[in-house]
Amino acid sequence: MNALTIRSYTTVRNSRYWVYCLLLFGLGITATAGGPISPYLYDASDIGGELFVLATFQWFVAVIGAFAAVLAGYATVVGDRTSGRIRLLLKLPYTRREYLAGRFLGEALALALFTALAIVAGVAVSTMLYGRPPLVPVVAFLVLSVGYLLVWLSFATAVSMVVRTGRRALTVVVSAVLLAILWTSLVNGLLRVVPGMNSPALHFFAHRLAPHDAYFTVTNWAMGLPNAHNTAGSVIRYFESDAIVLLSSRHIVPEVIEGPIPWYLSEWVSLLVLVLWGLLPVGIAYWRFSRADLDPGPAAGISRLAGRSDQSNRGRTLTRRLLADSSLPDRIATQLSFVIRQGLVKLRRPAYWTYGLVIALFALERLVGAVFLIPENPPPEYALLVIQPVVAYLGGIAAVFAGYALVTSDQASGRIRLLLKHPRERWEYLLGKLLGEAVALVTVTTLALLPVVLVSTVLYGTPPLARTIAVLVVSAVYLFVWLSIAAAISAIAKTGRRAITLALSVFLALPFFWDELYAALVSTITENPSPGPYFFTERLMPLYSYQAATNWITGLPNSNNAGSSVLEKLTTDDPMPTVTLFPEVFDGNVPWYLSEWLSVPLLVLWGVVPIAIACWRFERTDLT
Repeated sequence: MNALTIRSYTTVRNSRYWVYCLLLFGLGITATAGGPISPYLYDASDIGGELFVLATFQWFVAVIGAFAAVLAGYATVVGDRTSGRIRLLLKLPYTRREYLAGRFLGEALALALFTALAIVAGVAVSTMLYGRPPLVPVVAFLVLSVGYLLVWLSFATAVSMVVRTGRRALTVVVSAVLLAILWTSLVNGLLRVVPGMNSPALHFFAHRLAPHDAYFTVTNWAMGLPNAHNTAGSVIRYFESDAIVLLSSRHIVPEVIEGPIPWYLSEWVSLLVLVLWGLLPVGIAYWRFSRADLDPGPAAGISRLAGRSDQSNRGRTLTRRLLADSSLPDRIATQLSFVIRQGLVKLRRPAYWTYGLVIALFALERLVGAVFLIPENPPPEYALLVIQPVVAYLGGIAAVFAGYALVTSDQASGRIRLLLKHPRERWEYLLGKLLGEAVALVTVTTLALLPVVLVSTVLYGTPPLARTIAVLVVSAVYLFVWLSIAAAISAIAKTGRRAITLALSVFLALPFFWDELYAALVSTITENPSPGPYFFTERLMPLYSYQAATNWITGLPNSNNAGSSVLEKLTTDDPMPTVTLFPEVFDGNVPWYLSEWLSVPLLVLWGVVPIAIACWRFERTDLT
């Protein structure tokens, strides 16, 4: 361990790691105590016993931990390159290998320490509630969880070695985490169209090539569960719950494959996959980094600046042509010109069209892909139900990434002072940036989803035009909500790294904590709370408001749950206790404040209030 490692470790022991630790601990222990955090997890008093705490932490480490690892590692090298610090460090008695080892180990020590602290604290609390779990599974789970996070940290470091900017590195690593989470669905869709690839064993092996599913496999193995790459909670539920379960066994190898299990589905193979993911990307990246020119000189910067100027000039020329014959007042025309120019510049970026391609492919896979995702007789509105989760999750994350650097990037480059020298107020600058980004994001999203509607029309019938337009409009409002929240954070945060950490934390954690916070407050007042206020409090979240509004538009019963889950409950024999239909709960007399139409004003408020507060604060911020 060299001095650079120690210095890197001491510098990363800051608030973001403590926030991550508290977040992981809070989510894990809340779910262990019986909260409805994950659809896979049930009360530990009913199933799982002492090992249930590991089952709950498994899911959060796989998702929250993966995002934390890539956020910790994406700027490891590229941050030093853009600031010029790397040339200073390499002039000290460090080789490039020693520099990378020091930077990686410093981040790895901090990540491992705070992850272990959260899990150990969760096990301690669970011991007081449900008894002490066996020591060996706990230690094995802890080691495997830390190893899994180091895989993602290694991958992020590898990306940081080969890209030129921090924003590009961040886009790549977060896209990789999302791809790993969605890998199973994508593989099912791809293998389904390949002749001779219908074997469950081949599907399972392909699933486990992703770090996400490989981690589930090895940690289930450590907990003594059957060979499966489901979450541990769903495996425990399948074997110990009396509920009717239709889908929980689909990734449990002994329940699906009869006879001897192929060697490549052994749990140790998944462990080998994780090791390879931890070594190969960083090895290839180091080979390239060791030969890279770390001082390209001013020509590259001048070229990038010239490219940006050309884009800005083309956007300005086109905007002037569009507004040439306009009779708008000068101030409004100037602001509108700024918005259009911002939108046109964003639309020229390949990242936007890559995002559009990704959501189109994923939506089409949901539409025609794995059999278990398609109801027996899909209604004509089925395309609208497919659009809902794609926009809710992929679109929401894209909006966060589109908005987190709206202000921080201009502050870091000094460009904001130049823009504010124009006859433009600060609130006009912030609102113009937000609206320009919104125009680009909504345009690309809508164009990407139109082929989904056309394919669904061929397969399942033509969806009603009014409902289709209404869903697209509400989806645009939902995207604007998360763009507004991210832009508001960008206007308040000092750095882009702090802004993306906070914005992603809000997007990923707020829905999980919101229900639990309400339940904790109400439980201190009454033992038998009314379900109406609980469901209304849940609907205050943008995700649930969006799902309730789009369910209403597509003609489904009043519910905060995803439309595909509501449709599944209506058309199958699975009781699906995690899906709540309000007409059933209230015997048809649903309170007025749970009316579906109120979800639309809630979304509008979420889109307006954060950016209004940010404008007020931004007007009073010292930008020097």
